Amino acid sequence: MTADQLVVVAGASGGTGHEILRLLDGRDPRVRALTRDDGKRDTLHRRGADEVVVCDLLTGEGLDAAVDGADVVLSAVGSTPEQVLTADAFVDGDGNVALLDAAVDAGAEAFVMESALGVGDDDATLLARVFDAAIGPIQAAKAEAEAALRDADVRHTILR
Repeated sequence: MTADQLVVVAGASGGTGHEILRLLDGRDPRVRALTRDDGKRDTLHRRGADEVVVCDLLTGEGLDAAVDGADVVLSAVGSTPEQVLTADAFVDGDGNVALLDAAVDAGAEAFVMESALGVGDDDATLLARVFDAAIGPIQAAKAEAEAALRDADVRHTILR
């Protein structure tokens, strides 16, 4: 990638997002970090983000600005296990699909999504079956987002 290209990192406030920022820090592409929490701006800048955009993938608030000009979108968003009991929608599914749709509409060249072990119909390991039992609704949401990504008109990678 070159210095005039833009990588958008969704889920930048989480553990995987922080690691992505660390890996991109000092490299050529500009990095825009996405977060739901305005209070995390300074932390994300310190971790290597050139820009920080506050947006909510589930409501769509700030989403167009988040992906404007993006060449690549990396999604490391994720729900917490506690949200299995309380959430009506999961950022892993509905949020990723909204981000994907916005990225495609904005002309992004590629979309990378962090998923999880055991998502989908593939034979699962014992650990993946444990994930399914503990966070089944989140796993199902991730499967929906994976399917949308496979059907989207964008180069993509899914990491499990």
